[in-house]
Amino acid sequence: MTATAAMIGAGLIGRSWAMVFARANWRVRLYDSVPEQLIAAREHIEAGLLEQQTYGLADDAAAAAARVDYVANLEDAVADVQWVQENAPEALDVKRELYPRIDRATPPAAIIASSTSAIPASRFTEGLQGRERCLVAHPVNPPHLVPVVELCGAPWTTPATLERARTVMNDIGQVPILVKHELDGFILNRLQGALLSEALRLVGEGYVSPALYENLESSARAQARKRLDAIVAKARKAGARATGLLLEGVPHELIARAARSRKADLLVIGTHGRSGLAKLFLGSVATRLVSMAPRPVLTVRGK
Repeated sequence: MTATAAMIGAGLIGRSWAMVFARANWRVRLYDSVPEQLIAAREHIEAGLLEQQTYGLADDAAAAAARVDYVANLEDAVADVQWVQENAPEALDVKRELYPRIDRATPPAAIIASSTSAIPASRFTEGLQGRERCLVAHPVNPPHLVPVVELCGAPWTTPATLERARTVMNDIGQVPILVKHELDGFILNRLQGALLSEALRLVGEGYVSPALYENLESSARAQARKRLDAIVAKARKAGARATGLLLEGVPHELIARAARSRKADLLVIGTHGRSGLAKLFLGSVATRLVSMAPRPVLTVRGK
């Protein structure tokens, strides 16, 4: 029997999770209380899956899109599902109002996971009858491109729930990381915050000028343009009409900026023949680059 997952909230994260589950052959019910969100979500998901198929991240975009149903009633969305992924706003009062409804209408064996990036599950699941099957499954944004997801239970989340959640995440192609104890911001956000805090501290205490960070960006941009020009010259010689491309190890924002500055098309080197991790990385960056392209994109498949 095909497994079914409910996505609660059809914003960017909810849509992204819907694509993750759908391309892994799950049935998906995407719920939102705003009808316009569901309309926009359908267009976004269909286009997104087609784009992922281009870069080898989805096998059959049309089939995956057909597995997504758009539901206007919360109780209908969570009935008879095996997984619920809540993607509501980062507001404690919203989650405390939403979770009792989800808990009452969801089968007792279903896992209820939150995409929250900062709020521990204990703050909005304590009073639930089925609180032992609740946890945080915090994705890196967007989860359909970056597979890392933090799994963090509340004090009452059972080990069996965490193990089942890890199995599901592995099965749908994500990379789960188990957070052993609750803490605000979990792991990834705290690491990012520590890096930013240290950068600001070094400036504030006079160890370095803010110009250093600007120079680093300028140097990286110059290096990106140099590499860009060299490979684009080869592409033009081969008949390609482009001035931007995917360069492994160079921030995609810099490449996109270079492409914009030349007011030309974007050349994307495909992921065919690469290893799984390389394909995931390159496909992720390529998809972002395509979204930034100023004109129609010329895609070149290559090893």
